[in-house]
Amino acid sequence: MINQTELPHPADSPQRITVGVDLLPGPLTEAIAARIVHLVVEELLNIGAEVTAVRVEIRGWMATW
Repeated sequence: MINQTELPHPADSPQRITVGVDLLPGPLTEAIAARIVHLVVEELLNIGAEVTAVRVEIRGWMATW
């Protein structure tokens, strides 16, 4: 049995921010996605957040990218 007092406080646990963007693929799609990720991470770091991981997930037919 797990003792609830030994579990980390929720504020001490990593939290996730999810950003979703739907767009039609084109020649600048990769650059746009990279810029969005860069801006989000940069803003989080600027306010003192500790960014521990970043994940980019692309859904769709890769041949169209």
